[in-house]
Amino acid sequence: MCRRAMIFSFLGMLSVSSLLPSQGLARMDRWVIGGSGNAWQSWGTYFAAEDSLGGIQPLYFNPDENICTKIQRPLHRDKWYKVYRDWRTWQIRGTDTGWREGFPNHAGGDLWRLVDGDSTTFNSWYAQNAGPDRVTLFFDFGIPVPVDSILFYTRPHTWFTLGGGRAYSEDRPPRDWMLEACDGQPENIELGTGKPIFHRVTFGRGNNNWIVGLKFPQEWVRFWRWKHSAFSFFELAEIELHGDGFAQESRYESKVIDLNKTVNLGTISWGSSVWRSEAVAEQTEQGMVWRRKFYPAGDDAPVSLIIQTRTGTDPTPMLYQKINEFGELEEVSEKEYRFLPWPVKTPLPGNRGPVVLDREHWSPWSVPYRESGDQIDSPGAKRYFQFRVIFKTESPEYMVRLDSLVFHYSYPILADRVVAEVAVAGRPQEIAKVIPGQVMSFIYEVKAMGKPTQSGFDSLAIDVPSQAAFDSLQVGTGNFLITVARTGDILGKITPWSSRGDSVVAYRDLVSPGDSIFVDTSLPGLIVLYFPSQMIVPGGSRDRLRLNFKTAAFVYGTRFTGRVWKSGTASFAQSIEEGDASEHIGANSLQLLMTEEVLSREVLTLVKVSPRVITPNNDGKNDQLTFSYTLSRLTQDAEVEIGIYDLAGHLVAQLWKGLQGKGSYTRGWAGRAGDNKLVPPGLYVYQIYVKSDEGVCGDTGTIGVVY
Repeated sequence: MCRRAMIFSFLGMLSVSSLLPSQGLARMDRWVIGGSGNAWQSWGTYFAAEDSLGGIQPLYFNPDENICTKIQRPLHRDKWYKVYRDWRTWQIRGTDTGWREGFPNHAGGDLWRLVDGDSTTFNSWYAQNAGPDRVTLFFDFGIPVPVDSILFYTRPHTWFTLGGGRAYSEDRPPRDWMLEACDGQPENIELGTGKPIFHRVTFGRGNNNWIVGLKFPQEWVRFWRWKHSAFSFFELAEIELHGDGFAQESRYESKVIDLNKTVNLGTISWGSSVWRSEAVAEQTEQGMVWRRKFYPAGDDAPVSLIIQTRTGTDPTPMLYQKINEFGELEEVSEKEYRFLPWPVKTPLPGNRGPVVLDREHWSPWSVPYRESGDQIDSPGAKRYFQFRVIFKTESPEYMVRLDSLVFHYSYPILADRVVAEVAVAGRPQEIAKVIPGQVMSFIYEVKAMGKPTQSGFDSLAIDVPSQAAFDSLQVGTGNFLITVARTGDILGKITPWSSRGDSVVAYRDLVSPGDSIFVDTSLPGLIVLYFPSQMIVPGGSRDRLRLNFKTAAFVYGTRFTGRVWKSGTASFAQSIEEGDASEHIGANSLQLLMTEEVLSREVLTLVKVSPRVITPNNDGKNDQLTFSYTLSRLTQDAEVEIGIYDLAGHLVAQLWKGLQGKGSYTRGWAGRAGDNKLVPPGLYVYQIYVKSDEGVCGDTGTIGVVY
C-alpha cells in the first residue's frame, strides 16, 4: 500500500472509530476538464497538440502536410517571454556560423516568408543581395518531429529586377545546398554552450531545377539548418519538410484556474488510452489523399503521459520585470510588459527583463503523477491552481490520448496556514545537519495559524527518509507546551482496517485520563499520529504541537514534508508549509543538510556512474546506468546500501542492501522503481552508503532519466 493510501486508511482504525469527532461541515467538490466537463480549448494553450474525440493528443503529421506550416508560428518570440520552446528562425551570412540562442526570430525575421506556405512570397534580401557569400538558415521547431523528406522551390513563373535588368525566378534556383539536423536530445547538445550538434541529412550539387524534392530515412528533427555554398545569386520562396507520424513531444498548459475559495486538494484522476496509427493513401474524386487509421496499442507502447500541477495564492504565477534607469530589474504588470521592447543584444533601460516564477506566491511544478488516483502533491490551502500535460513518444506511430482530467478538493480549510520547522534534538537554533545514515533525534514543531472558528486538526502525517521511532508528543500554545504522550506509556497495539498487523501503537494520554494517542511507524517512509483528545485549533489554547522522533537521512536536502487533517469529516488533508512555527527552533525550514564524517582511512573509492543520463526505451542505447565502486582496507564486511531517490528525498528504488567485503562491485539501474514500473522522466539522486568499523562514508550525485 502506498504511503498516501496508508494515511487515510488510518482513519478507519478498528474500534477507534467510536473516538472520531462528529461529522463536520466540510464539503467535497471537483473540477473536471474533458469528457462532459470543461472544454480543453477554453482552458489552455496547445503546443504540437490537438483536440480529438473530446480529448487531447499529440499533433499528427500526414505525409502530404507541410510540418513548417502545421506547427503554428508562436505569439511570443522574444528571448525573455517563452512559455514553451518556440518555433524559431534566424539566418547567418558569410563565415559567421554562430549559434544565436536567446535571440529567436530577430536576426532574420523575414525568414518566415520561407515557411509561411505561400509560394508567392520570398526573401527579397537573399534573392537580390546575397551575392557570392555562403548563406546558412537556422530553424528550430521547438520539439522533435518525424521528418523524411524536403521540398524547396523558387516562385513559379515570376520576373524580377536584378542589376538593372530582368531575371526569371526559375532561372535563379539554389545551386549547391545541404540539409543538416539535430533531434535536440541531451547527448546531441554541446555541453556548456547549448549548441546543437548537427549531422548531414541530404544535399545537392549543381542544381538547375527551380523545385527540388528529396526523400530520406525518417528521423526525429528539432533543430535544422539549410545551407547554400555556391557562388551564385539564388531565390528561395518556400522550404517544406514532411514526415509521417506524431510529434515526439507535445504539450497542453492550462490557464490559471480560480476555484473562488481557498481549498485543500485531494486526488487527481484521469482517463487515457494508447493508440497506434498509420497513414493510408486513398483515391478520391479530388485525387489521392492520406487518411490515418488508429488501432489500440498495448501497455508496452513506447509512450508516456506526464501530468503536473502547481498552486498559488494569486492569479499570476509569473513575475514580469523590466530594466529600469539604474540598470536594475523592476517588477511591472503583465499588460505593461507586453508593450516593452525586447533587448537586441545588451539589455537597455526600458527593455523587457526576465519573466520568472513568483516563488513567494506560487509553488513550482510538482513531480509527475504516476497513476490516476494519486494524491495531488502541490501545496493545499490555495485558491488558484494550474496544470500541464506533456505527451511523449519514442515511435512516431504511437501516441497516448488524454480524455479527461478530474481534480478533487474540499473546503473550508482547517487553518489559514499550517507551518512547521525541523531541528536536530539538542541543537534547536541551528539548521538541521546530519550524518548520512546515522539515526538521530529530531524535533518537528507544527503551528496552526488562522481564526479560532476554523476546525483545526487531530491527525498528522510526516514523510521521513527511513524507519522512524516515536519519542514523545507535546501540545500547547506559545512557549508553554505539555507532554501528552511518550514512548514509555504504551497501552497496546491495534490493527487498522487496512490489515497490516498490529501496526498502530496506542499511548496513554497523560493529560486526558482515559484517552489515547495513536502512532503508526510501520512504514519506512512515514510516521502518522492521531490525537483525538488534543485537537489543534488556530488561536486556541492548543495551536501547536511538538513531535520528537528518531530516523536516519541519506540524501542531502531531504525534506520532512507533512499533512494534517481532521478525522471524521469529509475533507482532504491540508499540506504543511515551511515557516516559523516556534521561537524554540531557529531553522524556519523542513530541509536537512549533510555533514559527512571524515574517515581516517579511505574505504569507498573509485566510484563511477555511467552514463549520467539514461533513456530506458529498450533500443539498446543508454537503457541502463552502471554503478561501479571499490571497497578497500576493510578488516571485515561492511554494510552497504545503494538507493535512488527523488528530489524530495523519497526512496524510489533500492539497488542493494547487505554486507560486502573488500573488492570491486557493479550494480545496474534501468530506470525502474521498486514496483518495476518505469520512473517519470526527470532528475534523481543516487546514494551509496557504507558503514564499517572505520565509520560511515558514502557518495552522492545526480542522474537523469529522459524518454
